[in-house]
Amino acid sequence: YSLFGGDVVCTPQREWYDYLYEKNALITYAGKKLRGQRNHVNKFLAAFPHWNFRRGTTDDLPRLREFYALFRQENQKDAPTWLEEEKKIEEVFDRFDEYSFLCGILTVDGEIVGFSLGEIVGDTLVVHTEKAHRNFPGAYPMLASRFVSEFAGNNPAVRYVNREDDSGDPG
Repeated sequence: YSLFGGDVVCTPQREWYDYLYEKNALITYAGKKLRGQRNHVNKFLAAFPHWNFRRGTTDDLPRLREFYALFRQENQKDAPTWLEEEKKIEEVFDRFDEYSFLCGILTVDGEIVGFSLGEIVGDTLVVHTEKAHRNFPGAYPMLASRFVSEFAGNNPAVRYVNREDDSGDPG
């Protein structure tokens, strides 16, 4: 359709859509629509009973960098958006205190298996990045749920979660 008297045309591009949720939907994965995610979380809980989620701090940066270096080795891609994201994550690590992003870390038996970075903007928790090892099935939905619970669950000002887009990347 056309906006501004025909000067601007908006064409939806599915690969750039944002994923916007009500926060409680991601905390509980309740309902039919999110049952797949809920099932993945239940499998994670059954397979990895010694898990933990906590807020990340500057003290965690060496272990986060180690985790991310391994993640990058296991998930190498040449897509420009992927390469740019790699640079931005390293930039956030380099300027961790300056950016003041919210950081959540998921561990199993003390080993980092995933992390998320985000911020609260108005009534929305924006998840800028989420990385997890795929050899821990269910780690991604578990990480998402715990991140939202930790940083937005008890905050009545936050109503939504924007998990941003997948840039058309099927992986």
